[in-house]
Amino acid sequence: MEQKGIGRMIRAGRWFGGSLLITVVMCVVVSVLLWGTSFPERYTDLSAIICCCSGCITAGFGGGRIMGQRGMIWGICFGILYLFLLFLILYCMSEGTVFPQFLRVSWLICICLSGVSGTFSVNLRK
Repeated sequence: MEQKGIGRMIRAGRWFGGSLLITVVMCVVVSVLLWGTSFPERYTDLSAIICCCSGCITAGFGGGRIMGQRGMIWGICFGILYLFLLFLILYCMSEGTVFPQFLRVSWLICICLSGVSGTFSVNLRK
């Protein structure tokens, strides 16, 4: 029984790492678009929300995939944990001085999307 729990924790860590990697890669792509093209800066908040949502979708999908049942609940739990981890990293990188304004509004959208992707991942297995 203990091996199964440790294996799930390792897989969850991989999914969280993958989610963070997807978010970082998408943010780098948006940064390059802003720097190298005439991409309007007014879409910066929207693109940051899309980057955050993509990470939540990946985390929710992984949560449903790892647990194998109750995908919406586990997807939402993994989405909340992912957002907490992301907020903690952003807070530490800015030394507690900056909290992203756009994430205050979009966290509910991200959590809903992670629940949907968790449900999708469980139903994909059957």
